[in-house]
Amino acid sequence: MTTETPADINEVRLVGRLGQQVTTRELPSGDEITSFTVVVARTGRLRDGSPRVDSLACQTVKAQIRAKV
Repeated sequence: MTTETPADINEVRLVGRLGQQVTTRELPSGDEITSFTVVVARTGRLRDGSPRVDSLACQTVKAQIRAKV
């Protein structure tokens, strides 16, 4: 077994909004997986004037994160 060091930890912070309905399904193992999309605004606008965004597909099996989304 190894010990985590700060160099082993990747941390990402997304500030945005949920883009679609959050879905949860049960896997054959009995675990639950939750899928959701985070929409993050970008600077600038498209030619038609609409805002630029990135849409990020996310999934989690952790109940604590599932409760937050």
